[in-house]
Amino acid sequence: MTTLSPAGWYPDPDGGTRLRWWDGEDWSDHFRTRTLHTMPDAIDPKAAMQAAQQAAGAAIASRDIDRIVGAVQSSTRTEVDRAMGELQQAARGEVVRGVGEGRRQGGNVQPLISETVSDITRYVRWAFIIGVLLVIAYFVFQVIAGIGIAELVGDIADRIIDAVDDEESLGLLSG
Repeated sequence: MTTLSPAGWYPDPDGGTRLRWWDGEDWSDHFRTRTLHTMPDAIDPKAAMQAAQQAAGAAIASRDIDRIVGAVQSSTRTEVDRAMGELQQAARGEVVRGVGEGRRQGGNVQPLISETVSDITRYVRWAFIIGVLLVIAYFVFQVIAGIGIAELVGDIADRIIDAVDDEESLGLLSG
């Protein structure tokens, strides 16, 4: 039996950051952490991949892999095209197949962007109304507070003037 790559420490085919010992024919149960000095100077990536596939028992030919990937891509493309066609029909209000029957989706299909814009517009409108109410409340408060301060200053000034007048009338001020 020929070996695919020489015995040595290779990246663990099960994943992770550790190294696993390849004895030339099979993976052992011996592990080691990676360091700069434990990596072989030159690892043949194709040989390591083939060894990992053989060790895992998954020796799938690359043409089989390409065929499988192509089939998945093709079926995915077909499904996406079918779904896009149905969405476009629904957006235009054309006949959409329901559960076993066709039905007309007239004006009740609203594109997602319109719904989002309408939500944003509603939130902006409410924010504007709240902002206007807060500005009005601020100015009303300033007017009320301004009137209150003016009355307080006026009362204090009146008391001082009354006190000065009282002292003059009693003759306490010499002037």
